[in-house]
Amino acid sequence: MPPLGKRPMARQNLARSVSRTLRPLQIRECPTGIFWTVRPGDTFFSIAQATGTTIEAIAALNPDLDPNHLQPGTNVCLPETAALPRGPVPPCKSGLYWVVAPGDTLYSIAREYGTTLEDLIAVNPGIDPFNLQIGMSICLPEKRP
Repeated sequence: MPPLGKRPMARQNLARSVSRTLRPLQIRECPTGIFWTVRPGDTFFSIAQATGTTIEAIAALNPDLDPNHLQPGTNVCLPETAALPRGPVPPCKSGLYWVVAPGDTLYSIAREYGTTLEDLIAVNPGIDPFNLQIGMSICLPEKRP
């Protein structure tokens, strides 16, 4: 199964990006096409933990980055094995999913995606909003016109 990134995407058109936001990426060369956009406080260690890979694998793909001085907004190339969703993938009418990362809440996901918390909860019945797990797939509602 191809990697599913952080960006909302149709399952049949699995884009290979692990962007932390919906803003356009400044693309660096990356053989896998899978990226993590650095936020304040991110380290190779925290990125490796969040994506299920190793510091060594990240360092090997990013020889030009200083792991001790990561700048917010920098795109870090991730290995092919990173960013796979973990656990069951819920049915989703829109076909769009968000893979939970450290620090994500339903509110922050709704805000980033541009929907309401109520709409997000409505398309994820049975989800415990106080027990989101890293790597969990969250169904996103269809965008309203």
